Amino acid sequence: MRMAFLRASYWMVGLLGMGILAGCGFNAFQVPRHPSHISLRPSLQHVVPKSHTPSVPSPTSSDMMPHTLLLQLGALSVRVPNIWKAQSHTLLSPGARQMIAVSNSAHLTMTLDPLSRSTVFQLLPQLPKPQGLTKNPWNQSPYFTETVDYIDGEIYVTMSDVSTSGSRYVLNLYMPKTEATTAWTIIKSIKAPVPLDLSQGIRLLLAQTRLSSTPPEATWSMGQDRWLLVGGEPATAQEPFFLLRSQDGGKNWNLINYTHWTAVPYQVFPNTVGNPAIVFWNAQDGLIAQPSYATPQLLLFRTTNGGMSWNESRLDCPSQPRLGKAPSITLMGHGHVTVSVLLRSGKTFTVSSQNHGISWQS
Repeated sequence: MRMAFLRASYWMVGLLGMGILAGCGFNAFQVPRHPSHISLRPSLQHVVPKSHTPSVPSPTSSDMMPHTLLLQLGALSVRVPNIWKAQSHTLLSPGARQMIAVSNSAHLTMTLDPLSRSTVFQLLPQLPKPQGLTKNPWNQSPYFTETVDYIDGEIYVTMSDVSTSGSRYVLNLYMPKTEATTAWTIIKSIKAPVPLDLSQGIRLLLAQTRLSSTPPEATWSMGQDRWLLVGGEPATAQEPFFLLRSQDGGKNWNLINYTHWTAVPYQVFPNTVGNPAIVFWNAQDGLIAQPSYATPQLLLFRTTNGGMSWNESRLDCPSQPRLGKAPSITLMGHGHVTVSVLLRSGKTFTVSSQNHGISWQS
């Protein structure tokens, strides 16, 4: 009897307590699913410990763009609509990788080409041209390139740049012109790698050319002055050349001149395939000697303004210069200079000047 009375008393106390809680606004039969769903009367909020107040996490990029798919290849990333299908990484060659994403009407490709002996040309700056077509973070680098074409109702976008490690990143996108808004949204979502600056690129280039015979390059040092004449990838019998100068022993470099293919009027500067040699008498007066492999000639370029402009002399050789051999330039003093080039016949052809290269005699 006593035990039954105690049990009944416990039930009465429990029911009474539940009634009191219900009167205070709590429903004993509703369990909140998440702390943030708890609703408190204003009069009771002050009794809730501050540490129990639910925290709301800050939104992430995926929360802000829930309908996009993040694609990442190395340090390059881009977002595309989540209805696209992304393929796994593809190994193109040792170290080179590619990622592809497609939809029913669009195609995007990202390629990573690391620096190697065969890709050392990517360390040469791009020939200056209009940039900023798409207003994206990539268009700040001297190695950045971009093209935007509209062909047969399609938009074709190609962008590339070189990272601080010397790796070239390339993004190709084509979509119907009717989806132009989506295309520009994709482009704006690009997160590009930290780009290579010119001085970093030239230092990497010089380190690579010590291990490889390409690209053809010639250097000249005079105190803290360093001159570098380097050729790009040849196209038929032509080749773009770049003249760079450092005034602090090779730490920082500036582009002084380069091959202008479309300059009007024509600008004199090396532009034929051939290993060059370069010397400077002082900071302003210099000479470039280069064999022409297209014609049996020795090309001589002279500057009097630090490489900003050049005068050209073409001297006929007895036979074709030997491929891959740069001329040798010897400064004799008092304006006397000689230039020698090896011919295919095995003989050496030598010319000399007594007036710092203004006129020549063989």
